[in-house]
Amino acid sequence: MGSIEMGHSREAMNTKAAVLFRGPIRPDVDSVLENVRMLRKSLFDLEVAHTTYLATWTLPQETLARLAPAFDNLIVLNPLDQSALETELDFAPGVWNPVNAFRQYFMCQTALTSIAADDCFTHIVHSRTDAAIEFVDRDAWFNDGYCTVHINDDHPASFINDQFAVGPRETMKAAWSYGSRDRLKELLRQSVRPESVLQDMLDMSGIVPTAAPLTRWELNATRHAIPA
Repeated sequence: MGSIEMGHSREAMNTKAAVLFRGPIRPDVDSVLENVRMLRKSLFDLEVAHTTYLATWTLPQETLARLAPAFDNLIVLNPLDQSALETELDFAPGVWNPVNAFRQYFMCQTALTSIAADDCFTHIVHSRTDAAIEFVDRDAWFNDGYCTVHINDDHPASFINDQFAVGPRETMKAAWSYGSRDRLKELLRQSVRPESVLQDMLDMSGIVPTAAPLTRWELNATRHAIPA
């Protein structure tokens, strides 16, 4: 599958996005492929040229064969051992389990560092594989800032969204860069929820996120049937 090249307006011609879908394939291949189709249709309608990436853990060959035609690039990572991570992180009883969050941030930094090395992209669109996303306001999402679904001061729960975002290439990389493994463990230890790590990384990078509107934002209700 080739990347989509479009652009009737000057703004569209000057924008080229890397679209990263990241995470486990959950709850199934068909739902992930539908999410890819849906988000790409929004980009197509907005005349945003784009190239797609899938970052996920090692998969059976038959699963990979079904997914591969939907993406321009695959970043397949060896899974991180559950018991080894639990021992390494060694959180006190009663504290939220950080293993899944560690996996998420490890995957995101790895994938985004690789993608951002290609300077042909002006922006990176960053989405979970189990999120159904649609939007119609091009200027609200494709600008000079880090744009996401909700931010600390505009959401009832008061925390940053870590499920979908759009930003300039280097901004997106910086927003999800924790640096060393030890630094990620430190960030997890001082966090009250997984999203707190993202907020800390944004703060460290001097990035002020903004919220932008979506016409659809929905996580698959059966996603937890597959481990993160």
